[in-house]
Amino acid sequence: MLSARRVITSLSLAGCMIFPTIAPGQGERATITGAVTDPSGQILVGAEVSVRNTGTNIFTKTKTNPSGIYYLPALSPGEYELRVQYSGFRPSVISNIPLAVGLTATFNVSLEIGAVAEAVEVKATAVQLESQSTSLGKVMQTKQISELPILGRSALQLLSVIPGVQPPAGQTVAGSGETYEVKMAGGMQTQNGVLTDGGESRAPIYTESSFTLPIESVSEFRVDTATYPAEYGRAAGGVVNLVTKSGTNQYHGVVYEFLRNDHLNANSWQNNRTGVKRNLFQRNEYGAAVGGRIIRDRTFFFVNYEAQRQGVPIDFVSTVPTAEQRQGDFSKTLDSAGRPITIYDPTTTRPDPSQPGKYIRDPFPGNRIPPDRINPVSKNVMNFWPAANRPGEGPTLFNNYFRTGKRASDTYMGRAHRSPANRKAPSVRPNPHGRY
Repeated sequence: MLSARRVITSLSLAGCMIFPTIAPGQGERATITGAVTDPSGQILVGAEVSVRNTGTNIFTKTKTNPSGIYYLPALSPGEYELRVQYSGFRPSVISNIPLAVGLTATFNVSLEIGAVAEAVEVKATAVQLESQSTSLGKVMQTKQISELPILGRSALQLLSVIPGVQPPAGQTVAGSGETYEVKMAGGMQTQNGVLTDGGESRAPIYTESSFTLPIESVSEFRVDTATYPAEYGRAAGGVVNLVTKSGTNQYHGVVYEFLRNDHLNANSWQNNRTGVKRNLFQRNEYGAAVGGRIIRDRTFFFVNYEAQRQGVPIDFVSTVPTAEQRQGDFSKTLDSAGRPITIYDPTTTRPDPSQPGKYIRDPFPGNRIPPDRINPVSKNVMNFWPAANRPGEGPTLFNNYFRTGKRASDTYMGRAHRSPANRKAPSVRPNPHGRY
């Protein structure tokens, strides 16, 4: 069986680094900011502000600065609860705050005079307006990614349903889901950017994603098509910011399989027109994913395995070393004209006395490399080469190996996340441009 194996790992250690200043861009992270005032509109300096991730129960705390502004950056996408309190005022609690990838949500809080034990609880609206950035984009959330039909099981195929994104000519979806196959905001297909968990994941030559994550590993992704900040360099089209799933205090898992075959598929229009029967086709995509806690409120994990088996026969022809060549015997090795290819002993290299500035060397006797001259590493590498199973063609005996099988691939994705309890966010000063 012809197979390919892909391993995708992401290790996130939040809160383990000390930043002297706040980075201008946060990639896939979200932010909560706002001002705290009293009933008369006067700012409250030093008000205690904390935000809690309801899935992991991790707190992030800060205080309002001399301008009465608080800023809680670098928050993982998810659902949060915001709590603001100040001596002599009733605490204010805002729950059900949905933070999407790259969102900066603003909550201006006005505290009421009263006992500290009496809290004012408010539920956040489902949609948070992006008032801190001029970026124009859209977020595809977990529910949409998992429920919208996708032929090919690549979350990035959903790029085509986002305004400002144009799929390839003659298609209605983004092909295999790689970002170079779509045009964004008038840019070329090779001018898009893609990041995974805030890290660069573009291929070295083209700007497509260098790997495809299983859908069950994708939490959500955001597509910015215009006026995005300078932190997303190297992109003249659009920018895709993809976030993988992470574990919470609750264990969650899924086992799945998706089947496509010729018994369930209709015949193509071209085949019907020419009177050709349906071709043999069988494709199985199956896997399992699980996430949860390692240490409650501190350490979490998420792992996903996905396999793909496509039952369309694949023929493979190649050239491998012959049995004699595997033993170091090149006495029968010929070039395309049928002439012997001489193998020289590199240890005999010496200056040519008849031609100053040039060198000569001696061939191995009989064009055979002695067994004790073959490096042990080379011997071990040779074990991974398949043996020739057909005579080969021409004097060089090329195409002496044939194999047939089915297409197969295995993808492994793992992520571990650890955060210290009661993480403190740094205080900041107001920025006239609306970004901190």
